[in-house]
Order: sequence, then C-alpha cells, then structure tokens
Amino acid sequence: MTNHLRKWITVGSIGVTATILGVSTVAVANAAEEDSATPGAQVVAADVLPSAVEDFAYPGADKVFDEWGITLKRGDGHIVLAPCDGGDNEIKVMARGVGRDDEVCFEATSANGYLTLEVPDVFGIRTQSRPVRVELTAEDKSETVDVPANVLRGVGEGLGQPPAVLLELRVTG
Repeated sequence: MTNHLRKWITVGSIGVTATILGVSTVAVANAAEEDSATPGAQVVAADVLPSAVEDFAYPGADKVFDEWGITLKRGDGHIVLAPCDGGDNEIKVMARGVGRDDEVCFEATSANGYLTLEVPDVFGIRTQSRPVRVELTAEDKSETVDVPANVLRGVGEGLGQPPAVLLELRVTG
C-alpha cells in the first residue's frame, strides 16, 4: 500500500511541476512580446498570416458592379459569373440596362449552390441543364419562382408586373 501511495504522489508531483512550468513559460513568452512603446500591446510577427475566416463574399464584386451594373454579395462558389455562351450549366438573367444586350450569365458548377445578389429590372430567367429557384422583390413584396431546367421564365416586367429586383439564385438540382 505504501508503494502504491508513493507512485501516486510522484505522478502528482510531476503533473503539478509540468503545469507550473507551462504557465510560467507562457507568461514569459507573452511578456517578451509586449511592445515597450505601448504597454500591454502585443507585437505581431510580420510573417504571421491573419486567421482565415470565410465570409462567402463574392470576390471582385466592385469590379463586377462597375462593368455589369449588378451587385454580387455572397455565395458558396457554385454559381459564378460567366460569359453568355449557351453552356450546359448556364443561368441567364435578362434585365433592362444590365450587362451586354440586357443580359448577364452565371454558370452553375454544382447541382446545389446559391448566390445572393442584386440585379435590378429583371424580366426573364433562362436555365440550361440545371433548375433554379430565384428570390425576387418588387414594390416591397418578395416572390420565389422556380425555373425548371431548359426553360425561359418571365418574371417582373416580363409578366406585365412591376419592375423586379433579383435577390438570390439557388441551384436546386
């Protein structure tokens, strides 16, 4: 019994010692990193990258707005701006005064995906091989429209209704 107790005391002492050494090492390291000009301020190494937190913001959105007149907000990367070339996964948005020839196109790179955006004065959505669900707003009323694959669907002014703003594209299959 005494031998067993001696082992527990030894293991416990080692654990306490390791904890004390670890805490004091961290405290010394933190103290060494403090900037002497600003007490309490931490010095950050120039070669340390900032943490990567994905906010799903659309890259190059400002340039797209300048060129196309549309606002790309957020997405999962599975719906991307693309040339209007009639590709298999094309989603064509027809809107007065937008892009070239009143149309802007996107490519669905997956069977599921979403993109939040603002495209004013939308009057039609055309899909190729992928069905989409679109969220629109007109005169403070929201509307969700499903557009099956290989279909041209009139929306907003295309149906004789008030001008609509496209708020979201969502690939559904």
